[in-house]
Amino acid sequence: MERGDIDIYPEYTGTGLINILGEPAIDDPQAAYDKVKRMYQEKKQIVWLAPFGFNNTYTLTMRSDEAEHLGINTISDLGSKASSLTLGATHEFLERADGKQGLEQKYGFKFATASGMEPALTYAAPIIRADVLQKHPEIAEALQVLAGALDDKEMTKLNGKVDLEKQDPKAVAKEWLQSKGLVK
Repeated sequence: MERGDIDIYPEYTGTGLINILGEPAIDDPQAAYDKVKRMYQEKKQIVWLAPFGFNNTYTLTMRSDEAEHLGINTISDLGSKASSLTLGATHEFLERADGKQGLEQKYGFKFATASGMEPALTYAAPIIRADVLQKHPEIAEALQVLAGALDDKEMTKLNGKVDLEKQDPKAVAKEWLQSKGLVK
């Protein structure tokens, strides 16, 4: 975007804050958004538009039979067992300060090993170069209809159609947009 190769892009506030700006993590989602919005405008002339509304936080999952066998119900329970377990996560999570490293530091444990996995599709708030937005303010207006339209429950349902039911991502997106009356 900074070179002008890309005009608009969906981005996560956490990625923008930590990986792009090199700032420490902020627990409050609104405060994180406000900070990246301000800093991107000041430093990069990139405008953060209104978020779509869902939260893409990381979670830990384990097969229920394995969790029951090991007596793991909470992350705290995981602490005494982590040294004998392998963490499977996206390569990004393994490298992020607020990913594996932050998890292990916060809870005081280390996994025996970690294995990188390919991520599923990712989504985020749209960011746009300021010069493009000046020339085409209608872009922000068009995307504004999506602001807050996708809550966590709806996003989980859509991701399930793609990841679990193996439906085509474009078809899932089009069906959702049609169901909301946003496209024909």
